[in-house]
Amino acid sequence: MVANRRTSRSAPTNSPEMDVSPLLKEAHVMQVLDTTRRVTEQALLAAIVASSEDAIVSKDLNGIVTSWNQAAERIYGWQAEEIIGKSKGLVIPPDRPNELASILEKIRAGERIEHYETQRLRKDGTRIDVAISVSPVKDAEGQIIGAATIVRDITERKHIERELQQKHAEIESLNVRLRRAMIETHHRVKNNLQVVGAMIDMQMLEHKGEKTVSLEDHRQLKAHIHTLAIIHDLLSANVKEDEGVQRVSVKSVLDQLLPMLEQMAWDKAVHYSIDEAKLPSKQCVSLALILNELVTNAFKHGNKGAEILFRVDGVGAQLRVSDDGAGFPEGFDPLQAAHMGLELVESLVRTDLKGQSTYSNRPEGGGCVVVTFFLPPDEKDDLDEPIVSR
Repeated sequence: MVANRRTSRSAPTNSPEMDVSPLLKEAHVMQVLDTTRRVTEQALLAAIVASSEDAIVSKDLNGIVTSWNQAAERIYGWQAEEIIGKSKGLVIPPDRPNELASILEKIRAGERIEHYETQRLRKDGTRIDVAISVSPVKDAEGQIIGAATIVRDITERKHIERELQQKHAEIESLNVRLRRAMIETHHRVKNNLQVVGAMIDMQMLEHKGEKTVSLEDHRQLKAHIHTLAIIHDLLSANVKEDEGVQRVSVKSVLDQLLPMLEQMAWDKAVHYSIDEAKLPSKQCVSLALILNELVTNAFKHGNKGAEILFRVDGVGAQLRVSDDGAGFPEGFDPLQAAHMGLELVESLVRTDLKGQSTYSNRPEGGGCVVVTFFLPPDEKDDLDEPIVSR
């Protein structure tokens, strides 16, 4: 008899240890991974902080420094062990006493500060320009416990900006002076051309009906134009040294003009003594034209030459031109003398110099013309229209 044989199979085991073990292993693995991630993140963050070119500093809500990276040491000059545990106020200039309190107030309110430009102090006391960004630091429960600050040294950038601003201001100033010089040059050239035009008109009236003009009159007109050229040369030279100059040295002008007149007189001499005075260019032109005309007349009517004195007494000035000729006739009136040059002299004296002239004879013989006027106050040369009406 063959017994029936059954293959026995083990029933599945349902013990708790067998069910929980895989879960525990998975949880353990996740915990290890999380810990590894956190360690990696902290290490990465520490590496970033350590290698940053910007200062990265943290402080508590009382402004006490709690961390200080290598860039902070380089920028501020303080080593970490010297400043951690001390107030951040050590690096804030004394003329900004409320700045730290203001920043901490915003941090307590949960605000961020972005790219705030200010100044800070290095350990040696020198100031640096910085741009700072400040963020609140929170704990695990979300409570604000401090602040993290990123500081960038912008001293070089601010220096370049200030230099550019200074250059820009200088360029603007030069442009203003250039515009002013162009306007003044326009007025002076226009006025002086009108003076020349007026002299030509007066010469034409004097020789009305004649087909020719004397060589002497041509020389006189040439001397007047040369006088204007001397004024412009001196004014241009002065402007090269001082762009704001509006006045011309009378002595400089006459020291150049009188030798030129003496050369034109051939065998006659000029003796002169000139005090220094500064006149607006328009008045200096008028004074030079007056002198030109009076010296030419002295050469014409004198025997050996002319004597010129220019004296300054306080706020007044006097020009005296004398000759050794026959003198003026009794009752002489320059405006009735039908003489173009003297008419020009009278117009310049009265209209431009605001002065007066006298014509007399010297006891020792010869004529003498004295022009007196007040020196103008030291103010900007006016740009009024010309001194001679056409």
